[in-house]
Amino acid sequence: MRLSRIIKTKINVGNPNVLLPSSRDASESDGYDVRDISYRKNEIVEKFPLIYHPDRIKECNEINLFLIERFKGEFSLKRKGKVKASDVVWSKGYLASLKDYKLDIDTVINIAKDLKLFLDFLIINNIRYEEVIAAPLSDSFLRDKSEMPIWRYQADLCDRIEKHKNISFSYAQRVLQRVRTFYLWSYKRGVVEALPFKIEYKYIRKKMEDSVDVLLQIPTQGKHTGYGVFVSDLSIPQALKGKSNTRDDLQPYNQKELSSLLSTDIAKKQGTYSLFLKCAYLGGFRSFEVVQLDYQDVIDPSIDLNITVYKVGLLRKGAFPKPINITSTLMRNLYEYTLSETWKEREKKHENKYQKNNPAHPLPLFMNSSGERMAGTAASDTISYVRKEQKEKNESVLERTYHDLRSTFGTYLAIYLFDKFEDTKRVRNILRKWMGHEDFKTTEGYLDFAKALSNPSEYGAMHQWVVDIYEAVDKMEEVS
Repeated sequence: MRLSRIIKTKINVGNPNVLLPSSRDASESDGYDVRDISYRKNEIVEKFPLIYHPDRIKECNEINLFLIERFKGEFSLKRKGKVKASDVVWSKGYLASLKDYKLDIDTVINIAKDLKLFLDFLIINNIRYEEVIAAPLSDSFLRDKSEMPIWRYQADLCDRIEKHKNISFSYAQRVLQRVRTFYLWSYKRGVVEALPFKIEYKYIRKKMEDSVDVLLQIPTQGKHTGYGVFVSDLSIPQALKGKSNTRDDLQPYNQKELSSLLSTDIAKKQGTYSLFLKCAYLGGFRSFEVVQLDYQDVIDPSIDLNITVYKVGLLRKGAFPKPINITSTLMRNLYEYTLSETWKEREKKHENKYQKNNPAHPLPLFMNSSGERMAGTAASDTISYVRKEQKEKNESVLERTYHDLRSTFGTYLAIYLFDKFEDTKRVRNILRKWMGHEDFKTTEGYLDFAKALSNPSEYGAMHQWVVDIYEAVDKMEEVS
């Protein structure tokens, strides 16, 4: 059975104007009228993910339009973050109509992968997602809902967690949430007549001392704050959490695993892959963040030995522009990388293609052999090369991932902060800033893990770097 596939192609997601007249002669007509689109404003996107299946063109078109609107920020369930002071003069209706933050292309690709899985499920079971009960939610609906496509998909995900044990609880939650969002978008467009699940917006109140970043909070007279969330009956039951073989919780490298990684030739040999690893365990970079670094972000640290922290503005997770902290140790490694002959050869290739100092194509720090910026997955691929080396040497093969190196950085940073400060609130705020977290729950995961470790003063394989990495925390107030 043929399943759908994702085609990454260049498309124009700009604002369309009108359909131009067909350029085909009437005598050539075969019943189809192919017409071009005129755009008021062009916005060309390279390698945009489009889902395709020859027998499911309608569903593919709907999903692809959904992906475009998510990419452009035209549809989102999240309310905008901070409201500027100038926005208070506008009505709530006007503010609600404004676009949300745009998603980065890597996030859109991940959403496309999850929706492709749902479309494949529909294809295998010969059903269509529009099949819903066009009636208000009632007891009879709740009895019949198990036969509806999205509820059948939810049951399939649950089986894969509990019976087949081939997906994790958090993975199933994420996939189902994205499919649910697609249904909400389809309902808004009128493609589905009714939502096949319940959903409501709830305001969760929290005590200020438990949830507010006191360094960023605007003073108020109230003693409580909170956040809004969408709550639905369509979810993965909490009872299934922990029933798969995959691990959802935080998994930093332990001392043995980190020693094994750093003893490989890939980690010890000075070069791109070694530096990818250092960006993760010395800087807490995510894979896609590493390749965003430009040459202009790199500074020779010997120019000013008093600087211990360098700030680089990057698009972090969720396409939020936030600075990332780079210590002088890591900055020195990045600078020395640009002095290598291999890097200079790639610099010449990039400048031959795009010219020097081209603002539309800034010189990347990490380039492939063609002089192009490396892909967002290039850094995470390093671990696969490490595993290959370990297999060839008949050594134990790492189970940890590249992202687990970021967890390692965050965990050791949390340990250091607990050793240095007694104020948990201050530890939380500093860690959140350095890790670039949007959600306090994510930060709390690192703190809980750090508290649970025995002998927190033992840094193991990280000992030779720990002072260099964390000495900059003393000057946190100067760079925050």
